[in-house]
Amino acid sequence: MIPPAEGHLQFRHERGFFLLRAAGIGRRGDDVLLHRAEGDDFWSLPGGRVLFGETGAETIAREMLEETGHPVDVGGLAAIVENHFHHEGLDRALDVEGEVAYHELGLYFHMDVAPELARVDEFWGIELAGTDREFRLEFRWVNADDLARFDVRPDALRPVLLAPVAEGVHHIVNHG
Repeated sequence: MIPPAEGHLQFRHERGFFLLRAAGIGRRGDDVLLHRAEGDDFWSLPGGRVLFGETGAETIAREMLEETGHPVDVGGLAAIVENHFHHEGLDRALDVEGEVAYHELGLYFHMDVAPELARVDEFWGIELAGTDREFRLEFRWVNADDLARFDVRPDALRPVLLAPVAEGVHHIVNHG
């Protein structure tokens, strides 16, 4: 087991990594906010690893402020996703190379972004700012009708993104 980086709720298991992640579902009319690391060929919802003692909502607020420089208002929990996947070179924060197995527990909350970010279709942010592993993040508003053209991960979350905002929490198990 490796110690969590900077207090993140994650650990290395002999078979891969476990991590607790929180992400925001930002909506602008029929558009959903996605992001990806520069150079990646897939998209996800903005957020990040939960720090010890931090709530999922606090994680989203912190991550969005760190990555975009703008505050967000975090609403209620929309989905819990048990996500099992393999990916090569995904985890720049842990200096992991090669294909790695991940067991991620994702908390997905409704989120309202700053008006400055809602007025533009695309914008850039920074992950791991000020470190030797810093990289750029691309944010983009994607219309629900166009969402099928995007490789969004976890894919099992797609029905939640396409549905109108509703009360209640979806529990999703994804083996990808």
